[in-house]
Amino acid sequence: MTTDREPSLMTAKEVADCLGLHESRVYRLSQRGLIPACRVGGSWRFQRDEIKKWWLARQVRSKRAVL
Repeated sequence: MTTDREPSLMTAKEVADCLGLHESRVYRLSQRGLIPACRVGGSWRFQRDEIKKWWLARQVRSKRAVL
């Protein structure tokens, strides 16, 4: 069965493209445990929903810092 839903796991490149970050920054954040990620077969993978929540929380924190 085929669905139109986006895959739940993303690569570092997909995360970088989605968030407007450089791919190497996504890798650094992953290695430091600063972004929700897990290793699958030696590669970093990211759950789409967790990345969206993380990005939103990050944006809210940066807005509060300005106020």
